[in-house]
Amino acid sequence: MAFFDSDLYPLKLRLLEALDKGKTISFENLRRRISDGEFEELLQDAGHCPKPLLWDNFRQEITDAILNVLEGNIGDENEHFYVSRNGYCLLLAVIMELEQKGLTAGRHRPLQ
Repeated sequence: MAFFDSDLYPLKLRLLEALDKGKTISFENLRRRISDGEFEELLQDAGHCPKPLLWDNFRQEITDAILNVLEGNIGDENEHFYVSRNGYCLLLAVIMELEQKGLTAGRHRPLQ
């Protein structure tokens, strides 16, 4: 199932909550946890905002898209995303990149 910009909003809120509380994670640990299938646990560690609706239907697509962007920019985080220390900041920048590059299926999930 495709994911939409609006599906990413709760993820961004969780990351903002983590940043607000001063939480940090290294770039290496971020990549490892996502590639090891711990993306949901990583988000739970970050904050308490509710998961997106229909999360189980598109979790893998979001995870794959994020990992693809992360792996394509190893060692280039500061130059590409202007992030140099916190993996939560990097993940927020990657999510924004997915939206900016049009890698989602649109702004909002259609009503059914």
